Amino acid sequence: MKTPLLFGGLLLASTAFAQLYSEGFEGYAAGDYVCVDNPVWVPWSGDNAAGTDEDGLITSAEAHTGSNSLNIIGQTGPMDVVMVTGLSSGSYDCSWFMKIPANYAGYYNVQENTVPGVGWAYEAYFAEDGTFEYIMDDAQVSTGTYPVDEWFELTHEIDLDNDFIQVYINDVWVGAWTFDSDFGGVNFFGTGTASAVGNWFIDDIVIDAATFTLGVSEAAPELELSFGPNPATNSILLTGNVDQAWVRILGLNGRLVHEELVSGLSRGAQLDLNLVDGIYFIELTEGERRTMQRLVISH
Repeated sequence: MKTPLLFGGLLLASTAFAQLYSEGFEGYAAGDYVCVDNPVWVPWSGDNAAGTDEDGLITSAEAHTGSNSLNIIGQTGPMDVVMVTGLSSGSYDCSWFMKIPANYAGYYNVQENTVPGVGWAYEAYFAEDGTFEYIMDDAQVSTGTYPVDEWFELTHEIDLDNDFIQVYINDVWVGAWTFDSDFGGVNFFGTGTASAVGNWFIDDIVIDAATFTLGVSEAAPELELSFGPNPATNSILLTGNVDQAWVRILGLNGRLVHEELVSGLSRGAQLDLNLVDGIYFIELTEGERRTMQRLVISH
């Protein structure tokens, strides 16, 4: 049987505790269901679905740390569980580690209410090709790439008093947007894509009370760009503190000679070039943020 790690019952505990909730699923046995006798986790359709195909399954097949993780699968059901948070004011760090095996997809959404389905804040889709997108009010608010078949950390910095949220993947900033609702819970649903079944693992969940405040001016850190070699011949390796951005190369006369949307910058992305010898400027643009550096081509 499981041993939930709770602070004051549900997550309605006083923020005098820096850490409101943590769960590494080590108090469970493989084959347990996460919602059985657990007030923090509920099936989407209600407590009567605990222990059924709708409930999330504890597994020892994968783990970020320890022996166990929570497996969400798009099987008959499909699995559809909510981690109830019930937070309506203050600032919080909410993070977990996630792994999506090759050829599978992942998904979660944030609920505005502790009762599933009453209000939707936003949704996150992780496709089998390593891309993700965040959708709020039917509009895309963030997109990028994630490491397929690897554990990666999702971090959510949430300021409920100033109605703002920003999200990081492996400490790389991927988006920020207005969050004008309560943080009622996180719904992990086993949906997939048109070509891939939903199947992923969750481990090492932590929710902390925080002291930061967020706003549009603070949310987006300055763009960082590094590349080499410089001088270069036919290609350069680009790295940055965003995962996806537009790269433009300009001549000394300001003429655009190359433009490309580059993904995987946080891990390093190769940019192939076909330029004559000379001095250029390489510009990285993401939204309204921009940075520019000098590039030399010498064959």
